[in-house]
Amino acid sequence: MSAVYHTMNNIIYIKDIIIPLLGILLSVSIALYVSKQTLRNQYKKGKYQLFHITNRYFLNVYNSVEQGPKSVRTKRESIDRTHQLTELKSINNDLALFMDNPYYLDVLLKYPEMNMITLRLRREIVKIENENKVSIEADNIDFFYNLHKKIEKDIPKKYLEKAAFKEIKTAVDEIYQGFYPYMTKAKINTQK
Repeated sequence: MSAVYHTMNNIIYIKDIIIPLLGILLSVSIALYVSKQTLRNQYKKGKYQLFHITNRYFLNVYNSVEQGPKSVRTKRESIDRTHQLTELKSINNDLALFMDNPYYLDVLLKYPEMNMITLRLRREIVKIENENKVSIEADNIDFFYNLHKKIEKDIPKKYLEKAAFKEIKTAVDEIYQGFYPYMTKAKINTQK
């Protein structure tokens, strides 16, 4: 009778303690794995997200000016101002969303000037709203370009070697080089 009682206790022990404990351990392991994968994916997405935000800034600058043989002038039309302002606000919103990404902390530690990006962008937005004309801050072009080049180092080469991204990279470099002579001499001319 004692042997039967001892065997019953072992069965109850396995059924009531070990199986639920293994279930809990398995659930915790799966939850940790899923959260680690999610964090890794968000981090990777953040790299590309910030890279594309800086690209969009340059495309917005390019669409806001007329480039002549000796100068760069901002466009005159009201629709150009509205488009520039709308795009800058969209970029600012995307930057705000980016700050929730785990990659943001990594970027902030590597490049402390990242703290200034939203302040600079907001200042440009307020200036355009107050002056009621297309306006481009030469300092922001320089700032975004330097940040863009730093972030580009974090993007895998195989991604940058795709034809579409080579074109974007070339366009960003050409936009910056096209503005650089004017940025060093004076602010970009704005028209009323």
